[in-house]
Amino acid sequence: MVAALLSKMGYKDGERIQVKLEFLRMMSRMELDPAKTELLYGFFETYLKLNEEEEEKMMEEIAKLPHEEAKQLFRLPNSFFEKGFNKGIEQGFQKGIEHEKKLLVNEMLKKGLQEELIVEISKLSVEKVKEMKKELEESSDY
Repeated sequence: MVAALLSKMGYKDGERIQVKLEFLRMMSRMELDPAKTELLYGFFETYLKLNEEEEEKMMEEIAKLPHEEAKQLFRLPNSFFEKGFNKGIEQGFQKGIEHEKKLLVNEMLKKGLQEELIVEISKLSVEKVKEMKKELEESSDY
């Protein structure tokens, strides 16, 4: 349904931001349950996905709207949420890797491996390994 409507609209590339903004404004006024809202938005996003630059311009346009209306738009499922969610997962994954690497380096230090070998294996800097060794020596775990 959304694909058919979008193809019949005949909008130009320069109008993509405005088309998406108007869609979001329309969705914010409709009183649909969250599942239907998510479904419609998913279809729309499939056929009119803005690039990063367009998304930024759309954010600027949303910022110009009255506060209450802008707040309603951000409550809708949108690509900003998806990007934020994915970025959060990525950051969490990176923190997990860093934490695990720290645990492994600490175990290597406790076993008495040479710092040069630890640097080579862990890909950490010499300074970081020395810092971790100092922290370990200062703690009661060494």
